[in-house]
Amino acid sequence: MNCLDCDRKDMTAPALGICTNCGAGVCGAHLRVTEQALACRTREGETREVAPSARRILCPTCDQARHAYGRCCPDPTAARTG
Repeated sequence: MNCLDCDRKDMTAPALGICTNCGAGVCGAHLRVTEQALACRTREGETREVAPSARRILCPTCDQARHAYGRCCPDPTAARTG
């Protein structure tokens, strides 16, 4: 499998990973490695984060979309001041 972003630029580079969001092949130059927090619900109904976080591989397009979504729709569970 080759990198989709390189292919669109008429270049060929082997994929080192697959975007976990869209499934595109991603080469080392286009690979974005992030963390994905995982949580589980206890029998008591509490939500607990699992440590360590999972590794998540993204292509540049999906990584940009993730950042845009975060700016538009902040995490409602984040601590609020005021």
